Amino acid sequence: MDRIEPLVRKPVASIPGKPAIVEHEVLADRRRVLTKDARGNVALWDVLLGTEIVLYGKADFHAKRRELWEPRHVAPWFTCDHRLGCLCITLTSNTAFAVEDYAVNVGFGGVPEDRKVNYGKLVLECVLAKWRFFVVQSIVQNCSISPGGSSGCGSDVVYGMRLQQSCSGSGCCNGGCGGRGCIGCGSSGANHRWGRANNCCYGGGGGDDVRPYYKELWPKYWQLETVPAVICSGSDGQRWRRLLTSFNGSEIEPDEVPTWVADVVLRSAIVASLVSQVTFYLLPVKGSNLPTLSITRLQAPHILEVHKVAKYCCEKLQEHGTHLEVLPGHRRRVPLSPLRAPPGTSDVQPYMPYRVLELTCNGLAVPYNMDLAAVRKFLWREDDDLTFHYGVRDPSNPAPHPRLEPFG
Repeated sequence: MDRIEPLVRKPVASIPGKPAIVEHEVLADRRRVLTKDARGNVALWDVLLGTEIVLYGKADFHAKRRELWEPRHVAPWFTCDHRLGCLCITLTSNTAFAVEDYAVNVGFGGVPEDRKVNYGKLVLECVLAKWRFFVVQSIVQNCSISPGGSSGCGSDVVYGMRLQQSCSGSGCCNGGCGGRGCIGCGSSGANHRWGRANNCCYGGGGGDDVRPYYKELWPKYWQLETVPAVICSGSDGQRWRRLLTSFNGSEIEPDEVPTWVADVVLRSAIVASLVSQVTFYLLPVKGSNLPTLSITRLQAPHILEVHKVAKYCCEKLQEHGTHLEVLPGHRRRVPLSPLRAPPGTSDVQPYMPYRVLELTCNGLAVPYNMDLAAVRKFLWREDDDLTFHYGVRDPSNPAPHPRLEPFG
């Protein structure tokens, strides 16, 4: 049989695809993920934003991994893989709400210092914001909500939560679900651009607090140039897939959307805080002649940063008549303060150093940007209660700084 020769031997055009992700590393903060694609391009992703935040181009993946390492101890709240060639983030009901952080550390402005943000709750609300919008809109229409907020169901609307609980004719029902939850899959590739958030406030809080408690704009609904997909397991174990922009409110709870997810996204349920407490002692350095605080055994969330411990210590010492300064972090040189000369004296002004507080743990100066969990893991390294010692920093002989090796 004669061989048939092709009419066209060269392609008229080619459509290059995005290279697949072949390697990834979840960083110590459990928020950023470093990836490498098939072309050797390295990128940094932010799970809370659902997109790449830094494109390094062709770089040494392991060198960049060491460069980005920091002494943090954060519980795992998601699992990550790249089996599909893209970055896949998986949330489950057992661990999704295991991590909280202070809102100011996450990036919110104009909020109280003690306000906390739950990572899993934030991601779920961003991913399913469009679904929630259509579901609440449908409930409002079915229950004939008046402009003033009252309804024929006998309840006011509080972000759709009270209405959902009181209106039996809604399209969503309560029920148990053993599904694995939602999987957000971002597209891979070096040409992926940064995501842009819309102008929408991240409102939340449960109970009677109906006001958005974050004044800063936040991507309540991710608007990304490369749209992620959401994969979810329903009550029957079957998985379904939607693009982030394809939700229309027809996804039913619990058949398609697990109840534990709908509780958080639709009814603004307050997730149980899994943030553990750390017990620690605050004692003066022997021979420092500093007074002992009235309360030496304290307890605080493990996400509390050391600079707040230092500030607390100075405030309590001030009550005992001892005034010390708190420097941001640690500096090699202590700033000097000029003493004002009395009127009519020489302009030559002597200098006197500030009396600066120094916190140590196991004889090492504690970096003020570390949290209690990190101090316990990297400096204390014992099973009993953590112990800090406070003293006056000697500029000529300060406490040694810890040598923290990456992944050590």
